[in-house]
Amino acid sequence: MPDRTSLVIVDDHPVFRAGLKQVLTEQSDMEILAEASDGDEALGLLRMLKPDIVLLDVDMPKLNGIDTAETIHREQLPVSVILLTVYDDEELLNHAMEHGVMGYILKDGAVSEIARGIRQVRTGKYYISQALSAGNPRHRYEKLNPDVELLPELASLSPAERRVLTGVASNRTSGEIAEELFISARTVDHHRASICRKLGLTGQYALVRFALENRDMLQRVNE
Repeated sequence: MPDRTSLVIVDDHPVFRAGLKQVLTEQSDMEILAEASDGDEALGLLRMLKPDIVLLDVDMPKLNGIDTAETIHREQLPVSVILLTVYDDEELLNHAMEHGVMGYILKDGAVSEIARGIRQVRTGKYYISQALSAGNPRHRYEKLNPDVELLPELASLSPAERRVLTGVASNRTSGEIAEELFISARTVDHHRASICRKLGLTGQYALVRFALENRDMLQRVNE
């Protein structure tokens, strides 16, 4: 049997925590090492147990999920962070990703999505709830204008830049994108910088977030 993904669940609601534990325990490739009800307790467990992934609720007493994630990032603890939240909040997501959060999953979605997110984050890739982008203005624009071929942001990009952005949306590294497009990794990095400049994206994770939000349209454009 391949190595299982070790998890710590952190949530101050016992009912939600118990339900999540039951679902994840049924996954043959996952194991629950411990549970905690606040960030302070969680940090002690993470330092001791060193799990692969911690599932953090955002709203908790003593130390909330965002502050806990910041501490994990600052101390460089060897654990990937997935935030579980009820907030479809762009500013909160940006802040979380700036502090090393790899997954952002809405709690009102299917519990199966959490398992899917865990598997993706375990491979070193980001995961953002599919439902999160439903309230994004760019996606509202797409739904209200079904005949439009490209959103204004994407229309400003060259075909090569859109192909690179599609690779970013698929969680590929610059090296992987370069190999797929038969160009150098340096050229990919040049395209990434150009995309950020054209779209006004700043911050280490802004490009990844934009690509993930628009991955469906990018895939259609590049078909």
